[in-house]
Amino acid sequence: MMMSAKRKQWFWITVVMVGAAGLRLWLLSDAPPGITHDEADHGLSAWGVVNGVRPLYFTVGYGREPLYDYATALLMSLIGSHYLASRFTSVFFSLVLLAATYTWTKSAFNRQIALLTVAGLAFSFWGVMVGRHALRTVTMPALFTLSMALYWRGIRPQNITQSRWMICAGIVLGATFYTYIPARIMWLLFPALLLWWQLTNRAQWQRAMRPTLIMLTVAGLIALPLFYHLQTTGAEQRLDQLSGPIDALLQGDWRPLWHNIVGALKLFTVAGDDGEIMWRYNIPGRPFLTPIMGVLFYIGLAIALWKTVRQRHTSSMIALIWLAAGLAPALITGPEGSTTRAAAMMPVLYLFPALAIDQAVRITRNKGRTIAYLCVCLLFTLNFLTTADNYFNVWANEPEVRIQYETTRITALNWVNANGGTAALSSPNPNRFHDPAMEVVTVNRPDQPVRWFNGAHSLVLPDTAATNLLFSAWADERVLTRFVTVDPTHTLPLDENDLDRPITIYTVDTRQITADLLRDTFTPTPAVQLGDYAILRGYHIEKSAVQWRISTLWQVIQPVEGLTFFTNLFDPVSQTVPHSVSRLDAPSYYWQPGDHFIQSHDVPLPAAPGRYPIYVGAFVSSADNAIIPVPNNFNANEYELTIYEQP
Repeated sequence: MMMSAKRKQWFWITVVMVGAAGLRLWLLSDAPPGITHDEADHGLSAWGVVNGVRPLYFTVGYGREPLYDYATALLMSLIGSHYLASRFTSVFFSLVLLAATYTWTKSAFNRQIALLTVAGLAFSFWGVMVGRHALRTVTMPALFTLSMALYWRGIRPQNITQSRWMICAGIVLGATFYTYIPARIMWLLFPALLLWWQLTNRAQWQRAMRPTLIMLTVAGLIALPLFYHLQTTGAEQRLDQLSGPIDALLQGDWRPLWHNIVGALKLFTVAGDDGEIMWRYNIPGRPFLTPIMGVLFYIGLAIALWKTVRQRHTSSMIALIWLAAGLAPALITGPEGSTTRAAAMMPVLYLFPALAIDQAVRITRNKGRTIAYLCVCLLFTLNFLTTADNYFNVWANEPEVRIQYETTRITALNWVNANGGTAALSSPNPNRFHDPAMEVVTVNRPDQPVRWFNGAHSLVLPDTAATNLLFSAWADERVLTRFVTVDPTHTLPLDENDLDRPITIYTVDTRQITADLLRDTFTPTPAVQLGDYAILRGYHIEKSAVQWRISTLWQVIQPVEGLTFFTNLFDPVSQTVPHSVSRLDAPSYYWQPGDHFIQSHDVPLPAAPGRYPIYVGAFVSSADNAIIPVPNNFNANEYELTIYEQP
């Protein structure tokens, strides 16, 4: 029995949605083993929500809207803090995006165009990547498209529950402001639509004015707490980062903005060296559309322009404005990062090829239409295979991708998770919101936390008899081998193309090592205490022709946020500090009471001969980077180690 046209449409949309879900889940299971620090920070924030932290706006990095992290927290409350919870959240919103895109496009155009649009989006490399990133990006186009679908349903003349639909649309539109910055542009599509109707269809304008105002009012009320919070706290910094080209334009220099516009316009089909350059989100230089889809895009764009100008077709007009508004962030900031910043235009980007295909199918007859449908199936099959090849063979195996997704750190953490015990992990970025954030979404052992440090300049010695010290090539065991003679216990395998390899593991008695260092290597100091945080136990100084390498040994009392250590070389003649080094490579946030750690500072030799006292001390950086003295019994917030004479 032959299926009706409507059943065929439902059959194919089911195939596309199930295929899209399956593809995204497949990519999760076969993805490079790791996450970026941005993704880890999302997981860290979501886990904080699970444990009672309820901010209206996250200040991690340069600031972040909260909806994605709260959504991830719901899943984490069920399955734990693993980073796959974030990825599943992205998969969910990517499927919402596909469903909302189909719903709106079917209402605004027809079922066939809707199916073709969703198929293009579902199996595109861009759509797949945004749907797998554990980032908030995907939430914005998903919710905005859903709000457009609800709005489109509400403005139907025959709809007797118009206000109800508009309130729902307003709630969803208001929620978009809690997703991603481009939402602050996208809402303008609705006033633009009212203006269009005022110019082209006065009767429709009169019908739509009141319900549209209801929707925008509801959206504004929902968004108001966020904007009030940002205005009163100054928590948001990202807008200042992205305003460079606009500031240059206001000063009369149009060249940065023009350069960004040209690069952004190439993103569709001919990006090349002017396109996305970040392996983290895309294949550098790869345009959004494949060559065939690109040709169809321009044909569809021409069709939409013709319908807008000649037929005053509302759906085509809104699609064109949607495309421009979604591309606007990339037009301002340039193609770098466009995979995320231009995500708002994803639903309509694949609408334009669908318009071209729909028009081509409509002009065919009989057997020609059958051949046309076969060609369409072949096109989307090739699109799927191209995406799979680009992902599995090109992107996932690129060494830069494995670096960006911290494969080395995740491999080390997985080893810690499998073997247990006390572990201290060396990392080139041991600060709280970088590599250590990954611990929460992989190991997360509150009773036995991982210690973090940079082994090139520091060494953490936990107060235990058996400790696993893990080092990679980019945060090597330089300090360990300088003071301790010990052989590695394990070497973890990594991909032969990985740049930060190998991972070397030492299983040692760190309690005994500390005792040996204090007895044989470090010069003991009096019981000098740094506030309530740490005790200076000893120091070791190595002289070379160009510098003094000053290593201090500390015992932890308790952790503290934002502490930095310094070593100053003081000139008693000029009463100045000609050389000063400030760094702490064993971040104080991760200190554990009773542990010891070594901090090494390389201080250049002074130019003039003389006697130079060496001082060590600490300061805390506040939110505005002001130096706050640490209360302690150091003389003038520092302790004089010794006086060295430069001949």
